[in-house]
Amino acid sequence: MAFIGTNAARAWVNFKGDGTVTIRDSYNVSSITDDAVGLYVTNVNSGVLSDDDICVQITSDNWEGTNTDSFTIGSPRKDNIYTGGVRHQHLRMRFDQQPPQFQDPSNVMVAIFR
Repeated sequence: MAFIGTNAARAWVNFKGDGTVTIRDSYNVSSITDDAVGLYVTNVNSGVLSDDDICVQITSDNWEGTNTDSFTIGSPRKDNIYTGGVRHQHLRMRFDQQPPQFQDPSNVMVAIFR
């Protein structure tokens, strides 16, 4: 059941970001495009966003799953928020040995507010 009203999310999605990208569940999201390692486009249904004055919340899971010092962060790309959706990138952060790297997290969640 979707909450529809003032301050509700205009669109949201929970998707599998590694391997074959698959939407698990969504609201007002038409598709996900996998552009590169850790780079996705969340496409929203036509007419959902009247302009690009939106707030985007992006989360993703621990990239390695069992390593407690490795996690991912997601962020919209500059100038890639538009009425059709948002382009976002995910970066793996690991503190014990690796520099940050773009990675495909297994769980990605995006919520768009207006």
